[in-house]
Amino acid sequence: MEGIQRLEENLEQLAQKGSDFEFYSRYLQGLPNQVIQAQNRYNVAKADMESFVPFKFLLDTAFEAERKVYPIRWLIVFVTTFAAGFMGIMIIMVYENLQKKGIINPKSKNPSKS
Repeated sequence: MEGIQRLEENLEQLAQKGSDFEFYSRYLQGLPNQVIQAQNRYNVAKADMESFVPFKFLLDTAFEAERKVYPIRWLIVFVTTFAAGFMGIMIIMVYENLQKKGIINPKSKNPSKS
C-alpha cells in the first residue's frame, strides 16, 4: 500500500509540474545549437573587426621600356590568310563530300531562264 501511495504522489507531482519539465527539457535540448550559432556569429564578427583592409594600393614606380615593342604585322597577316584559306578549302571539301553521298542536292538556279 505504501508503494501505491508513493506512486500516486509522484503522479500528482508529474501532473502539476510535468508540462514545465517538458518545456525546459526541450529548451535545453535546443540550447547547444543556439550556442554554436552564436559562437559562429561572434567569430565572424571578430574576424571582420580584426582584419584590416588597406584603403589605398601601392603600385610599383613606372619606368621607361628598354626598347619599343610592336606587334609583328607580317606574321599576323600571314597566319590570318593561311587560316582563312585552310577553312575555305575544308568547307568546300565537306560540301563536295555531302553532295557525293546524296545528302545535299545541288539545285541550279539560273536567273536568266526564268
